Amino acid sequence: MKVFVSHSMKDHALIESMNYVLSQSGIKLLLAEHEIDITHTITDKIKSMIEDCSFGLILLTKNGIKSGFVREEIGYLEAKKKPNVMIVEKGVEKKYGGFKFGHDYIQLDVDKPENAIKKINDTLMKFWNEMKEKEEQRKEDNKAILIGLGVLASFIVILLSDN
Repeated sequence: MKVFVSHSMKDHALIESMNYVLSQSGIKLLLAEHEIDITHTITDKIKSMIEDCSFGLILLTKNGIKSGFVREEIGYLEAKKKPNVMIVEKGVEKKYGGFKFGHDYIQLDVDKPENAIKKINDTLMKFWNEMKEKEEQRKEDNKAILIGLGVLASFIVILLSDN
């Protein structure tokens, strides 16, 4: 699963810890600083990553809340209707407003980031499993429709051959 992470570059150590743990579960974090692209602007690169992701993580730390990029990325995630969750540093939750204000979030204690990272992993794995179940159900539904169409076509052929 590809997950776009909206964050401040000042939170590099936290991001690398998240990346290490989540990659063990097969989660690929899309981080703008990890992808070098000299043919596009940073904005175009970020937009492309958001369009390519299955899910978004919004890291609102003391650094992230000050980032204009983070606010823009939130808006783009919302515009593209990408499911996402905020990870909010303890003490920052009252400083954030905007469209996402009032939504559920995962609280981050910077002294114990492993607790938040575990919740992030659990949340993403639950989302991923639900997506896989929906895809399997969609395949089953399509198979049933095709069988039904085959049966209908057979009846039509039988009816037309009797005349």
